Amino acid sequence: MRKEFLSAYIIIALFIIFAIAQKNYEFIVYALVLVPFMGLLHYTDRWFQYKSFALWCIVAWMLMHFMGGLAMIGSERLYDFMLLRIVGEPYHILKYDQFVHVFCFFSMALLVGNVVLHGARNKASNWVLGIIITLAASGIGGINEIIEFSTVVFLNSTGVGGYTNTALDIVANLIGAVLGTVVFFRLKH
Repeated sequence: MRKEFLSAYIIIALFIIFAIAQKNYEFIVYALVLVPFMGLLHYTDRWFQYKSFALWCIVAWMLMHFMGGLAMIGSERLYDFMLLRIVGEPYHILKYDQFVHVFCFFSMALLVGNVVLHGARNKASNWVLGIIITLAASGIGGINEIIEFSTVVFLNSTGVGGYTNTALDIVANLIGAVLGTVVFFRLKH
């Protein structure tokens, strides 16, 4: 088993234990969702041969994600911590949450790039492939927002914020997907 997958599974297992200990049901759900996601990546790695850099980015993102929901800075959850005050009320940019979303979908674009290139013709335009990679990574971001919304509905969780937070997450997801696509093509050449 590749070290990247083993590391991911260990991180998921540890954070399920921590989330259970903290009775943080929202993050138990998020951790459990990552089990089939990592299983799918692990299974499809035999065909797509994901780049080690992309997989380590996913491992780093998972660690950042779980720390964001479970770690505290004083009385403030890490996800709510303002990293850099670019924009204040009501948008609160740049929070740790937004940074993690950018990094997540940067990482997703790197993975999606492997899949898209695997199925692309040799003469396919990099512009077209780049648009496909960006849209696919952003689409995964949409699924992520549905999962966050589901925790609000079914667990009566309030930790993920409201409409403004969702909109900012979608923007951060797109920024990450674009950056990841650009880096994917830079690394490809």
